[in-house]
Amino acid sequence: YLWIHIANPADTIAAGTQSDADACARGATLYTPEGASRMLGEKAVDYFALGLRPVSYALSFKLLLGADGCIEEVSIHRTKLSVIRMTYEEADAQKDLPALAPLFAIAEKNRIRRENAGAVSIDFPEVFITLAEQDGTKRAQVQPVVRTEAAAMIKEMMLLAGEAAARFAFQHSIPFQYISQEAPELPNKLPSGLAGEYRKRRAMRPRSVGTIPSMHAALGLAMYGQVTSPLRRYGDLVSHRQLLNYIDGKPLTPAADLILKIAAGDVAGRACVSAERASRQHWTLVYLLQNPDWRGTAVVLEVMGKKAHVFIPSLGYEGDITLDTEPELNQELTVKVRRIRLAYLQASFEQV
Repeated sequence: YLWIHIANPADTIAAGTQSDADACARGATLYTPEGASRMLGEKAVDYFALGLRPVSYALSFKLLLGADGCIEEVSIHRTKLSVIRMTYEEADAQKDLPALAPLFAIAEKNRIRRENAGAVSIDFPEVFITLAEQDGTKRAQVQPVVRTEAAAMIKEMMLLAGEAAARFAFQHSIPFQYISQEAPELPNKLPSGLAGEYRKRRAMRPRSVGTIPSMHAALGLAMYGQVTSPLRRYGDLVSHRQLLNYIDGKPLTPAADLILKIAAGDVAGRACVSAERASRQHWTLVYLLQNPDWRGTAVVLEVMGKKAHVFIPSLGYEGDITLDTEPELNQELTVKVRRIRLAYLQASFEQV
């Protein structure tokens, strides 16, 4: 058996309350380099997050896994936990110890199972942007995201929980939020390197949110629901509340009403994503303005004659550049900033 424990704010944030209305209006937690604006308010994490108090309250998914890693049985429970918190780096250092080794093994088996079912993984370097006060001025700092095996393991656990919740809801005829995605139309021959990852990303279809289960082809799952982030995604909070109502034998929210609530939160959540993207773009350009001598490497993702679409890994930035000669896919170019229009969130680069 595998247990996956998730914070349980839905037992406190009841439907129809002002807190619920505020969470729906926000849709999600907004993350920017300036800080986070919490969907459930600034004190919610301290109160609900696992491991910040001697006893934590969770909604827990108990999964019976088959020899091939498939989910055979699911049950859902309220639990009280004593949680030990650790960083990804600390977990990596303990991955071979008895407490964590089985989790890494389960995660790897699940990854292979999904890939055999057609899951598509896209691997682009990522950066995170922070702000530091220096001489009364906010200075932007851009650092690469370090990939850890523990983060990959947690990702698989989150996917297992989402698949388990969807299967449980479908089995028990619970109106539920399902996330689906049609299979991408990938070219027969993908380029290697980042150019290939870019082609895969462009081929991806938009996700769909609804109350009818359908294949999530990109994840390689027959059905899937998001349930692992009720503190920061409104749809997850609504899904938890529906599961709790079923466990308690209370009336369930009808599918027609459920989809309206989910849709309202999803619209607000998409606005958060747009705001986060704009903020990251702004502070990336501020970083370049504050470092006028910056030089970096750009990788060619797509060729359009002497014009190329490039990715700058050290900035996590994509854009077009015009060259003197036609480049090759995955060719590395040394570039510098040619012009920045901060008000329009635009930057242009030129080859050095």
